[in-house]
Amino acid sequence: MGKTYLVVHNVSFGYVRNVVRFIHRVLRNIVDADAELLIVDEIDAAGHEEGALVFVIGENFARHIRRPGCRYVYLNFSVVLALGNPLNISRPGWSAIRRKNSMLMEKLDLYDVLLDYYLPQTCVLQKRLRLPVLHFPVAVDPADIPAKTQLDLRRYDVCFVGGLTERRREIVTALSAGGLRLSPHQGVVFEDVVAQSRCCLNIHSHKCNHLETPRIVGAMAAATPVASERSYGLQDLIDQDLLVTSSISSLAWATIELCDDRTRLKALSESSFVWYRDIYLPKCYSHWISLVFQLSKLLKMSIHESVGSDFSDR
Repeated sequence: MGKTYLVVHNVSFGYVRNVVRFIHRVLRNIVDADAELLIVDEIDAAGHEEGALVFVIGENFARHIRRPGCRYVYLNFSVVLALGNPLNISRPGWSAIRRKNSMLMEKLDLYDVLLDYYLPQTCVLQKRLRLPVLHFPVAVDPADIPAKTQLDLRRYDVCFVGGLTERRREIVTALSAGGLRLSPHQGVVFEDVVAQSRCCLNIHSHKCNHLETPRIVGAMAAATPVASERSYGLQDLIDQDLLVTSSISSLAWATIELCDDRTRLKALSESSFVWYRDIYLPKCYSHWISLVFQLSKLLKMSIHESVGSDFSDR
């Protein structure tokens, strides 16, 4: 196999910048020490060589022209299937799922393998698609997070980054009315803001059965406690005593209560970060090693293990 590339749409990079850096580092460690990261508007503008292994991130990419000898692997960060109890999905939620599904399916024939971020969804896609589907874990290297300050000295009480839909606006308004300082919700990099916040709010844009994994792991990498609405699959991601969960109707109160309890905030900050650093992150890296070797078999390519076996080899 030739050179390795990680090609990312510039819009997507703004949302998952540090997740991209983690994946790029993994590829350099276990696939190709010279793997390139390219941030572009179109895959055809990436200028990748013929015979390359090309990892792609970005739902906004248009269809591209396959270059001779190249293998293309798409990394999906979107919920494209309705999972769990359909009654737990609102009409806007259904609409969003259908739209994301359509965006994926209209270009999936251009790829050799699909990597999916959400394990319950991955299992269903494996049964429905002819294309090989594998699960990839989402992670952020704490070294890529801005310097963490102690909780009492952080600029904001609550980090929330994302579009203000009606259900989100209701919670955010209640938090502001409760006297909490909220981070900017747009025009900022999530990991930068969450490192300046005493806690992180996780709430879906619409009532829907999915999990905002990048937001949760990004917060924990920054030692920022998470207050989350109950989410499908959350119990499989993390021990429930490492974050605060609540029904949507009680989420604002649960967040205010957490911010008022300095002892609990400090305990959650420490315990969730230790879990992330010592358990979750090494497990993710091991999973990626296994994943790359599965890809080598599927794509009939050779893997040149190049650097080290952990994140100390940077």
